[in-house]
Amino acid sequence: MKSEKQKLKFSKKAVIFVFSEVTIFTLIMIVIFCIKGSVPDTLIASVFAFFAAEGGCMAWIKFGETKNPDAKSISKTIEKVVDDIKDTIPFNQDEDMR
Repeated sequence: MKSEKQKLKFSKKAVIFVFSEVTIFTLIMIVIFCIKGSVPDTLIASVFAFFAAEGGCMAWIKFGETKNPDAKSISKTIEKVVDDIKDTIPFNQDEDMR
């Protein structure tokens, strides 16, 4: 069995993946710029916005786990919020099926 130091948490793997994907994408865009003389600006902005949002979400989850160590995971909090919303919205399954 692996020791605690050898195991990588999912978030650490995700951070490594994000950094490697951004690096690979940047290198590909540099090559395209050298060959064509221009790059797709909208694609570049969208890719960097996506990975920035991904990093922000991971940081938000990590912050929540560190600030509230008693919480098992963010998914339980999300499930509780969804259940609360379901309880407040009247829903009749028979009417919805017609």
